[in-house]
Amino acid sequence: MVAQTSGGASYGSLRLWAAIGWGLAAVGMGAGVDRYGFSAVFIAYGIGTGLSSALVVACFENPKPRRVDAAAAPASLASVFLVAPVPLYFLNFFVHGCLAAFVESYLLLFVATEWPATPNWFLGLLILIAAVFEIPVFLYANRVIEKIGVRPCLVGAQLLFALRCTAYATLARYAKSTHGYLWFVLLEPSHALTFAMMWSAAVEYARRAAPPERQGTAQALVRGAYYYLGVGTGSVIGGRVIRSHGYEFLYELGASAMIAWAAVWAVLLAASRRRRPADSLREGLLDGDVS
Repeated sequence: MVAQTSGGASYGSLRLWAAIGWGLAAVGMGAGVDRYGFSAVFIAYGIGTGLSSALVVACFENPKPRRVDAAAAPASLASVFLVAPVPLYFLNFFVHGCLAAFVESYLLLFVATEWPATPNWFLGLLILIAAVFEIPVFLYANRVIEKIGVRPCLVGAQLLFALRCTAYATLARYAKSTHGYLWFVLLEPSHALTFAMMWSAAVEYARRAAPPERQGTAQALVRGAYYYLGVGTGSVIGGRVIRSHGYEFLYELGASAMIAWAAVWAVLLAASRRRRPADSLREGLLDGDVS
């Protein structure tokens, strides 16, 4: 069963609202920069953040803490997160985040740099396209994960990410016309599978890997591995690669590195499975094979 909130909603059905807000705001911000400049956009962002924070404080109550049996000590972090193959999955989230930074941190700069005629509103449109295609994936991700398992979703995201980077490198080499940036309208829907499906599967894996009292820790570790360590590290690497070799090489590197990592990860998972007792439900859950 895929992760649900206490009210019965799946993670994806809640996360899709962030995609909606992200996409709509991106278009508005792009148009705002064109018309009013960056200062006005940052002021609007500050006002919006303040209003949304006030709304949360006014409308939502803090959940009551759950009663915990004092005699039942929570599972140690080592007993939860250092049990094979859990560390391999978190390592995958880190590596995927490193390579995803080539897109998440530099895609819009890539478009604006390689095609200087690109209007700011178009950059916002690209984010909107990505967000719109995220929505059905987040909405139905739980059904896909229930049907095929966590690991196939993660592997599929790896392979599609490599194809996405290959397409970017191809555009950098061959789409030299003034309006070459228009090709990105066809490519950005791929974000739905390379990110939204991957992230839904990662959140579900964290739920499976941890007992109830460690769920918060598990989700924090997934986010930390992917975003704070992975995307942070990848952004530094990507910036240096762009400076020395350019965007075409950056995305060629992203594609080849993701394919290489997918192969290495598969070998590591297979080796881990051979060293463990076979076929308990817990083992299947940790391997990402059991729904």
